[in-house]
Amino acid sequence: MTLPNTVNPDLLAEQVIANPIVLGPVRAWALFNLATSPQRNRQNRNLGRRALQAAAFAAHRDSRTLADGSVVLNRVFSKASNQRLLHWAQNQDTPV
Repeated sequence: MTLPNTVNPDLLAEQVIANPIVLGPVRAWALFNLATSPQRNRQNRNLGRRALQAAAFAAHRDSRTLADGSVVLNRVFSKASNQRLLHWAQNQDTPV
């Protein structure tokens, strides 16, 4: 997916970490590209991942209800893949 030139992923990541919000598809892809880009250094990739985690938390993806009705709280975002965080940051179910 190509991004408009107006999206600065580094600035967006800092803003989302400071004020977590549910993201739209363009902003979510910008942060996903930041988190997975091999051209970026490790610090920038971690910044993108932390922003996706903050957006997933804002979308209330930190808990989930199992089939038996029990609720799992404090879902661990650190073990989720970047692809899964991309969907959670947009408050979408993961297709997996």
